[in-house]
Amino acid sequence: MDLGISIKTVEAHRANLMEKLKVNRAAKLLQLTLRYREAKAKGLI
Repeated sequence: MDLGISIKTVEAHRANLMEKLKVNRAAKLLQLTLRYREAKAKGLI
């Protein structure tokens, strides 16, 4: 999928999210994202 943004932009946004969420690995960020999506789908959020 091409969003028309550079890889550097994606990396910068990911780094900002990781800093805000206090995670140091992309895998942990993905885990948090999946948990959030699951909770939202169940109406918990």
